Order: sequence, then C-alpha cells, then structure tokens
Amino acid sequence: MPEQVKHDASLILDKIHPQDLPGLLDSINKSAATLSNWQYQYRVLNSTGGLTWLSGHAAPERMPDGSTLWHGYLEDITNTKQYYLELERVNKALKLSQERLDTASENALIGFWQASLDTGELWWSSVIYQIFGFEEATTTPSVALFKNAVHPDDRDMVIQSEKVAQETGLNDVVHRIIRPDGTIRWVHELARMLPVSDSAVATLIGSVQDVTERMQLQQLKSEFISTVSHELRTPLTSIKGALGLVNSGKLGQVPEKMFNLLTVAHSNSERLSHLIDDLLDIEKLAAGKMSFDLQVVSVQKELQHAIRNLQPYAKQFAVIMQLQLVPSALCIKADASRLQQVLTNLLSNAIKFSSHGATVTIGAKHEADKVNIEVTDNGLGIAPEFQPRVFERFAQADGSSSRQRGGTGLGLAICKELVEQMGGSIGFRSVLQQGSTFFVSLPLHQDSSGQLE
Repeated sequence: MPEQVKHDASLILDKIHPQDLPGLLDSINKSAATLSNWQYQYRVLNSTGGLTWLSGHAAPERMPDGSTLWHGYLEDITNTKQYYLELERVNKALKLSQERLDTASENALIGFWQASLDTGELWWSSVIYQIFGFEEATTTPSVALFKNAVHPDDRDMVIQSEKVAQETGLNDVVHRIIRPDGTIRWVHELARMLPVSDSAVATLIGSVQDVTERMQLQQLKSEFISTVSHELRTPLTSIKGALGLVNSGKLGQVPEKMFNLLTVAHSNSERLSHLIDDLLDIEKLAAGKMSFDLQVVSVQKELQHAIRNLQPYAKQFAVIMQLQLVPSALCIKADASRLQQVLTNLLSNAIKFSSHGATVTIGAKHEADKVNIEVTDNGLGIAPEFQPRVFERFAQADGSSSRQRGGTGLGLAICKELVEQMGGSIGFRSVLQQGSTFFVSLPLHQDSSGQLE
C-alpha cells in the first residue's frame, strides 16, 4: 500500500470522509502557498468500515523544482476526539436546558438562590433581582439585604421558618416583601437544607416565586365568600326559624303532604346554615382572625363530652359509640371549644359512613411529648386515589355516597387548620371497605415536676 501511495495519492484521498476532504485540501494549499506549518484534523475510513480521526502536523519545504515537500506525522486521535465531541454535545444540551430553564423562570417569575445561614452570603439568579426590585448590576445580595426586604409583620414568620428548616431540612413559607419603590409583593420561598456532609456550613438552596396575583385572587375570593356568607346568614336564620316553628305544630296542624315538604325544606336550610358556618370558619382561619384560648384540658372529659353530644346523631344511624380506656390524669394544651369542633366532625363522619349496628370507637394514648386521639370506624373506608385529597377544601370522595350522607367537603379541611393552630397534627389510615382511623396529635401537658396532669 505505501508503494502505491507514493505514485498515486488519490488512494488516500478516497479514504477521507467527504465532509472533511474540501477543508483538508484547502489547508494543504494554504500551507504550500505560505510555507506555514500545516495542521488539520479529519476522518478517514478504516479497514473495518468505521471512521478514524487523524491529526496531521507537518512543516513545508520548497523544493528546487517548485514543488513542496512536507515533513511531519499523523496521529490517531479517535478516542480523544470522541471524548471532546461528546463533551461538546453535553455542553450544547446543557446550554439548551439552561436557556429553557431561564425562559421558564422568567415567564413564571421563579428565581433560584443559595444562602449560607452562618456567613450571611447569598447568591441570587437574575429573576430574583426583578422580583425584589433591585438592579442586578449595582446590588450585592446578602441575607441581611433579604431580611431588610421582608415585610416587618412577616419577619418573625420567616425567622421561624428558617428554624424549622434547620430541624427538618425544609423551608416553605409565603410572605410579603417591600421593594425599594415601596410596593408590596407576595413571594413563596421553598428550599432545602444541604446535608452537613455536603457543606461545612448551614446552607439553604431553593427558589422564590412572585405569587402576588395568586394571593390577591385568594383575598378577593375570601372576601367574596365572607360577604356572601354574612349576607345569607340573616335571612337564612329567619327562614330556618320559621320552618322549625311551623313544623313544631305550635301554629296548628300541618297537612301531611305539606309537612313532608316543609321537613325537607327545614333539613336543607340546616345544611345550608352548616355550609355558611364552615365557610366563615375557613375564611377566619385563612385570614388568621380566629382566636384560640389554649388551656390545660382533660382528655378523658373532652372525649366523654364529645360522645354525649353525638349520641342523638349516632342513634339516627343506629351506630354504637364506644370510649376506650383513657387515664384520667392525661391532659393536653388545647382550646376546648375548638377541640370539640374537631372531635364532633371526626365522630360524625365516622357515624354517617358506618353501617347500622356498627361500632365507632374513640380513645387516646400518650406517646413521647404528644397525646394521640384516635377515632375508628369499620365503614366504607377511603379509596387510595382520593386519600391525598382528604384534607382539601370541598373534597368529596364521590358524588353518590358523600352527597347522600350530607357534608360540605370543608369539615376535614377545617379540622386540619384548627389542629395545626393548636400546635398539633392530624392524619389517617384507611382501607377501602374495611374502615378508617383518624388521629389527632396534640402537645402533652405536664406539671412542673414532669408528671402527667
């Protein structure tokens, strides 16, 4: 082969990749014309049918007859070239992903940040400067700068969220900021604490989104619900009272057909009244206007009180309520009236979704620094696909069973808000067609000696 190439260079040119041949020839011609060192990378077809990358280096020498002779070498750089080509591909893909992320970030007004809680250092992406109303070219972000931008009424909430992040690793808070021009915006901060092994200092990495429009719409919705609810309450109270008086027979005997219609009307007015009360409770909780009087209360007495209040309701469904043994000394810190509201809702749900003759149990037990109150039924249970939505507002498992048994779809959402406002948590476990257990966990109260009260 080498002997053939000495007399016919076209044998080599035929092996060169068609896309690289024009550039190769051009580089050779330029080197010959200027007597500059020749250097070029190109692909050739190898004996296995694949492609080999070659890198050529040579110094030209003009011969007496005017021709040019090159002194140099060819190097196989296939592995290196493939590595750099892959790196270039990855960089292009990364750049494209970054451009898409930047576009999405700008469109959704979501910025990204990293903060050191120990040193006060803070890094912002470009969108955050826009959200906070700062000039990127003249602003050096810092934790101090961020905290100065937080609305004074929300600073304690933000500080508390950071403390929670150090304990749980998650920072999730919605608060207001004041921009340099005096305008107030709502932002949603969502971040995670880096593991200690990954960072020598306490570091949060997260995002911030401008949610002003969402909060304004939420406020308008809440105001609308509140206004409508208050406007409905007065006439509805009159209608409900009038229907109750007529149905009582104190104004005279009512024909049977009319009595049945009036009974349905009175029942529906009761349901509407309950819905309005729930709407007002939700509005108060969302606005932070619901007051709580946290006192030391006896768990046993509160559970007994709840059972007494629900006995007539349980009798309608032929359901038996059973109180499990609870130590008389077991006490919690709670608002008694709000706790009764929670227990009433959980018990009434358990009753109405139980079959005739079934038993609903309620009990409590002490675990660490908490008291867990549990309400258990053997009723319909909750379908797995609906379980993530159980505590959402207006959530109904289905339009047949739930609607037939009544309910606004707000009760459990209100329970969740009330329990959390009292420093507790609420959850459940359920198996379809086997029943459900809802549990409320509230802070245990101990006397100064550490004994249960």
